[in-house]
Amino acid sequence: MKKTTTGTIALLGVLILALMIGMIGYTAEKTEEYHIRIANFYPKDSVVGASLDEFARLVRDKSNGRVEVEVFHDGVLGRPQEVTEDVAMGSLEMCLGDNTGIGTMVKQNQVLELPYIYRDLDHAFKVHAEVFPILRDMILEKGFRSVALYTEPPRGILSKIPVKSLEDINGLKLRVPEVTLYIELFKALKANGTIVAWGEIYTALQTGVVDALENNFPNIYHSKLHEQAKYLTHTNHIITSMHLIISEPYFQTLPKDIQDIIVEAGQKSVEFAQANVKKVNKDTITAMESEGVESIYLSEEELKKLQEATDDVRKQLAEKISPDVVPFYEQLMDIAANN
Repeated sequence: MKKTTTGTIALLGVLILALMIGMIGYTAEKTEEYHIRIANFYPKDSVVGASLDEFARLVRDKSNGRVEVEVFHDGVLGRPQEVTEDVAMGSLEMCLGDNTGIGTMVKQNQVLELPYIYRDLDHAFKVHAEVFPILRDMILEKGFRSVALYTEPPRGILSKIPVKSLEDINGLKLRVPEVTLYIELFKALKANGTIVAWGEIYTALQTGVVDALENNFPNIYHSKLHEQAKYLTHTNHIITSMHLIISEPYFQTLPKDIQDIIVEAGQKSVEFAQANVKKVNKDTITAMESEGVESIYLSEEELKKLQEATDDVRKQLAEKISPDVVPFYEQLMDIAANN
């Protein structure tokens, strides 16, 4: 009797083990895993780098680990145009999309960066939220799906002399990048625009080749340019933005629940990005002020003068992108005026 009981227990143990192995196999068969790579051409500690890491975390958590999103920062997968083409060809799942990438395929997107569309960050958030579905549909026609539109910090002027009005920009030796938008903008403001490579600005300020530059404040601070110029004017002349795009053919291969998770995580990451960009911008200003930089906030009257001074060039720049984008430009300006 004892031998029979022992044998029965042993047999029962084998059956339980077999059942457990079968269940593990069934679970593995039903729980598919997906690996998504995102190309980011900015540093990991940048505003947009943090937003992409948050998106990756949200997707991983909401999918209970079924989807692993790996973000490649610092341009290790290539430059904007290259990674956008990789997504188009299906050799990469996702990438950050700027105007040198997705903007070459959807020219309307370039209009978002024209001068004096936005009053400040909060205004840009509202305008971007309203215009996002329109651009998303345009991008979808090109074989991509945008799941997020991230707003970057506003651009201002760092100078050796105080810039408190439109008149102060007149004749100012100001560094501009070799980009038509910036050259034409500061020509309209009557600055003495001087093309200097980014890596040479510190020396150019030091030697007097230029007396000012424009950029967003985190970029200025991390490059230590405030060591050579001590006046920071909040002109908010341009606020840039970036899409997070995924290959539409790849997106359609995913189960519906995973698609929903990606779309939802995209929008949740925008909420994170908006709070973070405001914090980073504020912290950067505070840090520069603690190191002797004086912040100059322009009056509404002066900001209006700057906007009016760029009205013609803004429309001309839209037409220069392509006559086809003018209707979207006019729609964007109406949205901005009503927010």
